[in-house]
Amino acid sequence: MLRVQKVKVDDIYVPTARRKTLHPETVRHLAEDILENGMKTPIQVRHDGKRHVLVEGLHRLEAAK
Repeated sequence: MLRVQKVKVDDIYVPTARRKTLHPETVRHLAEDILENGMKTPIQVRHDGKRHVLVEGLHRLEAAK
């Protein structure tokens, strides 16, 4: 079951393989949009018992930083 919870962006672990799919230009555009309009789609994470692991929203996560 999904639930909404606030998590610090610096506390979200991004697996190395996911980082390779990052596009800086997309991050820049998203960062501008988030500043103007807020984040409309939440970042999805799962807790693996030790930490929060990114599931969906790599570009949104980087833009939020």
